[in-house]
Amino acid sequence: MVIRILAHPSVWFTCTMKLLLFVLSMTFLLSAIPFAYAQTCPTGSFFNLGSNLCVNCDPGSVSPGGQSRSCTLCEAGKFSFLATACQNCARGRFSASPGSALCDTCPEGLVSLTTGSTSCEKCPPGSEPTSSFSCRPCRSGWISSVNGTCTP
Repeated sequence: MVIRILAHPSVWFTCTMKLLLFVLSMTFLLSAIPFAYAQTCPTGSFFNLGSNLCVNCDPGSVSPGGQSRSCTLCEAGKFSFLATACQNCARGRFSASPGSALCDTCPEGLVSLTTGSTSCEKCPPGSEPTSSFSCRPCRSGWISSVNGTCTP
């Protein structure tokens, strides 16, 4: 909106040009500001300032969404396949490094006795691993061998 002031036409022209330059400069400045504050991304994605788009996190990383600008790797002992939340590896499984999409199964003869394990281990002396990823004591008169199984 231009308010016309009763003045000489050159004054009116100068005021109009200054106002026009001000409006154009503000439009340019506002166009240079990314719309990150207006954009809300879903869980598992982040707002990319370069593209002004929501970008999905890679498996093994998560983002709360909203106005987050990056994804965070799941820590060792956790995984995230769908990039929505890091979950503890189940008993019998582990992830040794950050950013796991899935947890690895413990090799035969080794166990991870707790959730969120970063490694697998042998059962303590006098016990052996079970199929339910725990250790059970050897039967009376039996001992655990080097490979972790109980023998007579």
